[in-house]
Amino acid sequence: MKKIVTLLLLIFILFPNGIVASEDSSVVSDALLTSLAPILTEKIHQYYGYEKQYNLYDTEIKKLKWNRKGYHMILKLEITTYEEGYLPPYGQDSLVLDLTPLGPEVITYKHKGDEEEKKVNHFYRKVANDMEHSFKKRWRRYHQTRFNQFQFLASKNGWTDRLIPVMQVVKDINNETTSKYKNTIQPLIYFNKEEILILYKNKSGMNEMITLRHFGNGWKVDKREQKQGKKMTEQILSHM
Repeated sequence: MKKIVTLLLLIFILFPNGIVASEDSSVVSDALLTSLAPILTEKIHQYYGYEKQYNLYDTEIKKLKWNRKGYHMILKLEITTYEEGYLPPYGQDSLVLDLTPLGPEVITYKHKGDEEEKKVNHFYRKVANDMEHSFKKRWRRYHQTRFNQFQFLASKNGWTDRLIPVMQVVKDINNETTSKYKNTIQPLIYFNKEEILILYKNKSGMNEMITLRHFGNGWKVDKREQKQGKKMTEQILSHM
């Protein structure tokens, strides 16, 4: 917190009308972004629901203006997000922050996905609808996530007792691919207090649902079901 306060005071003194392009302003901008990295990382992970990647050197300061009503600065950033290894889908995320000596606060967060992200999300919806139709449960009773989102949520909340058995089941699912694109998705996790459902569609279109329940000494597989569903075409990137 003290580091951000010091930077704010420095910016107020050196750039009373906002940052302009210069060598000095570049140093101050880099220092400011470095100080803001923890809250940027938190908000990005919160938005995507998992550890979506980004780089500070891909982050642009679009606007930094002093609010003369007090020691406030309005900061607008544009951040490029990506999957591990700088792989697509890519996101263009626009954040507006209010910077004060008490700390930064995110005012707005806007996201724009690329065409690959739109294709991935559409593919997931089609697969999820097919699997839900196969097993016909009251899906609104469950919190619905993708596997990587469940991992992030479980780690954040300390759900080790849930995470370990889910990871073991997912590890046993064969999801190998031989080309750039595949016709499967990472498993979907549907859960509530009583059950954890792991839903997966294999390459042939077979829908699988694995039910975990709590049996006193931990979460264990209670039931496995299979229903033939639609075989999907290879549209989704192999790393997704």
